[in-house]
Amino acid sequence: MATQVSLVKFVGRIGNIVHYISNNRLVSRTIGKVDIVKMRTAPQYEETRKNQSEFSIATKAGQLFRQGMMHLTGGCTNYQYPVEVMQLMLKTLRADTTPT
Repeated sequence: MATQVSLVKFVGRIGNIVHYISNNRLVSRTIGKVDIVKMRTAPQYEETRKNQSEFSIATKAGQLFRQGMMHLTGGCTNYQYPVEVMQLMLKTLRADTTPT
């Protein structure tokens, strides 16, 4: 749902157009669509599939790491903590040179 911020400016979604503020400027863009079958099989999406797989592995590893650290953090965290753990997991995954 869009929220009107002035006479003709909106923030939010109206139909397939999203309006938001970025760098103190109002930005509008259309929502793109991807053919899921094409994305899973087409050769031009090979790198995208690789990135999605890498992200999935790092997400699962990050979740296990955060659960393991829960007794030390006592559940206290900030919004940046999961992001930093995710970045660490991606760096660790990319540093592994063992052939798969």
